[in-house]
Amino acid sequence: MYKRIIFSLIVIFEVSFIFFLLYHNNYNFNKKDSAPIKETEYADYPLLCQEHSNNSKLILENIPNFEQYFDGVIEKIRTTHIKINSDGFRDDRNYTIDRSNNTFRIIVLGDSITFGMGIENNETYPKVLERKLNSLNNGIYYEVLNFGVVGYATIQEVELLKVKGLKYEADLVIVCFVGNDAIDPYKSEELEEKLRKKYNMTHDSFEEDKIAWWKRFQEYDEEILKVYLKFNNWEKIVQGPLDDLKNISIKNNFSVLILSWTSLNDQVTHLLKIANKNKWFFVNAYDFLSKYKEEETGIPTLNYHPNAFGNRVMGEGLFEYLLTNI
Repeated sequence: MYKRIIFSLIVIFEVSFIFFLLYHNNYNFNKKDSAPIKETEYADYPLLCQEHSNNSKLILENIPNFEQYFDGVIEKIRTTHIKINSDGFRDDRNYTIDRSNNTFRIIVLGDSITFGMGIENNETYPKVLERKLNSLNNGIYYEVLNFGVVGYATIQEVELLKVKGLKYEADLVIVCFVGNDAIDPYKSEELEEKLRKKYNMTHDSFEEDKIAWWKRFQEYDEEILKVYLKFNNWEKIVQGPLDDLKNISIKNNFSVLILSWTSLNDQVTHLLKIANKNKWFFVNAYDFLSKYKEEETGIPTLNYHPNAFGNRVMGEGLFEYLLTNI
């Protein structure tokens, strides 16, 4: 039960972290009114590697060819290097559109769990999965593309696949579903100006007094969650995009795997029904991570994101599943 409660906290953190990015790092998202960002930045505040998207459905996108040193999420855990490739997804390398006949390509859609908050590029579970698959030495070259974007919901992930992912002609698309993916991301701007002013959630105020900033953040977080959690709209935000994904997968001839990262039983039930109906693969992240103590996987920290070991467990678990089922 305790493990499931901890997993539920991921939902709360993910919701608040979206606003943390939107309100606190405003000079990044409104670059026309700010000083230019250097190619490589260091930050002990939120990610600099995102910018407003010209696509209104995406809201935010990773900045292509951007690098950043990132010190933790909320508490300082470790300094990590974040690199965004030329096509705007997290990877140390660029991928050619064309591929050889012996290449098996996987695209992983997700939010900050998939992106890998607080860990290195090569420690994320998509990269762990890629290395494990290639260790088979079976004459097939495996590529696993990490399309995780911090703060994304299912509706944005499927849109990102359409505008950036389809050209890679994936054989398999993995959709990592976190509990807050059922919350409408498009209504966040309705709260921005009011709560930003009320709690003075700006970059300058953070730099002036970080301790006071975090104390205000707790109150800000509680208020924003009360409103934000009312945005839940499963049919529009989850069911609709997954129906769209079904049609896309048939047209483009790729398989789909839903990776469920939620302890909310009704969500798991819905996702499993969708997977069974569409003849998709289904994996519950809890089945892998529950075999270990929370302090080993990193889930119980203030971060609420799996550490490098937790990602290794997930990547290896997916590897074993794929060996048996695909």
